[in-house]
Amino acid sequence: MVENQSGKMNSKAKISKHGNSHTRKKLYMPALALKAVSLKVRICRALYERLTGKGKKKMIVYMVVQKKLLILIYTLWKKDETWS
Repeated sequence: MVENQSGKMNSKAKISKHGNSHTRKKLYMPALALKAVSLKVRICRALYERLTGKGKKKMIVYMVVQKKLLILIYTLWKKDETWS
């Protein structure tokens, strides 16, 4: 998220395009699937519902869910564990 701020002017935060575009593309569909299907990843589902309940824009919510999924995947890989 990038904020545009200059003096007294504050604009809304926008989604930045920094980072690996391939990773963003690969995590987009799983983030969308969490919206439609009740999956075992209750952490991400609860995060999605909480942020949409606060009135956040859907693309920003998808970005936050993607980050949560990436952290979960990395943690499982680093600890050499399986998802149960």
